Amino acid sequence: MTEVTDSKETEKKKSSSAGIIICLVSLGLLIAAGVILFIVGTGPARNFRKMNTDALRCISNKDYEGAVEVYQKMLEIAPGNTNALNGLDRAYRMWADYLDDDNEPELSAEVMEDEAAYLADLNERVHSKKISRLIQDVEQRAEDYLNDDVTDPFGNIDPDDSDQQRPDGDPTVVLEAADKYMSVGDYNDMLFVDGSEEADALVQLMKDRGQDIFIFGDDYSGEKDYTGQAMGLYIVPDGYYFFYGDYVDGVRSGYGTCYWKNGEGTYEMYQGYWADDKPNGEGTITHRDENADTTTLITGNFTDGLQDGNMSYDVLDSIGTINHGEYTATMGDAPEIKVSYNPYEDYYDGYRPYVELTDGTVMYYDTNSEYLGVLSFRRR
Repeated sequence: MTEVTDSKETEKKKSSSAGIIICLVSLGLLIAAGVILFIVGTGPARNFRKMNTDALRCISNKDYEGAVEVYQKMLEIAPGNTNALNGLDRAYRMWADYLDDDNEPELSAEVMEDEAAYLADLNERVHSKKISRLIQDVEQRAEDYLNDDVTDPFGNIDPDDSDQQRPDGDPTVVLEAADKYMSVGDYNDMLFVDGSEEADALVQLMKDRGQDIFIFGDDYSGEKDYTGQAMGLYIVPDGYYFFYGDYVDGVRSGYGTCYWKNGEGTYEMYQGYWADDKPNGEGTITHRDENADTTTLITGNFTDGLQDGNMSYDVLDSIGTINHGEYTATMGDAPEIKVSYNPYEDYYDGYRPYVELTDGTVMYYDTNSEYLGVLSFRRR
């Protein structure tokens, strides 16, 4: 009887010891997994964000070459990262424009050619439709720098008198001008197109026809069932805006940019992915003030044109300062964004959201809409 009891007690001790060992091993594995997850996940993610901040700081200091190098390092880590690719393209173009301001078109063209070569090498690894499109745009921009003898805002774009479909004075010439600029990312010169007499004439023509969309494709038809890259003009309750990008049967689908001039020397853009004729996917809203030389970038995910996910808010001012803020939005609603009364009640009566930045300052959202999003899509 004693031997049986002792045997059972021995088995219990063995079982207990085994359980403890299993628990310790499991705990060790969990800790190791946590450490690995921290190193592999959080560490590089934090480093990636820091690299992005470094690139923005380079841009604000007009060290565009340095910004290009940082973005290239980011793309070595994540070759398909849209933010890094957009940043690289923006840095290259700002670098070329900076050189061109000093009357160095040859050097500006070399910068664009360098970007095209880098993108070609990157495209061999990731095979991206967006990168292929960027290569075409960059190569065209290099040629434009070398042949920049334009004396008027619309360039040398004149309708062909022999073309009966495009008679002299046809206001759709404004879309050809818009295509010329937006296809190569020349958003500053788009300020001469948006709000021009030609644009107003086309808008009036569309209204007379009861037409709120005009798609400018290779056949100049303006029909809604166009497929491919095209230029479009969209009439909305508050005015109109331009779009350049991918269409499928007249529906915006793929990558595209919409552009809205919202003041003298100021404009707003959305650059990113589209589906079902609305911004859907990763993208960036840009507010640019050429007069004050300031740029605001709001980057993150969009669903049906509304901010939907973790959003990044960056401000680049004219003296080289970068301020950063973050918040989370859900279908255009962002409870984390603080709401404050505007003290200038003579100009604005009510509440509006703002983001507190790293230096403690706040940036007010310049919108009268309850929802945060892209251009007319933010208004419900």
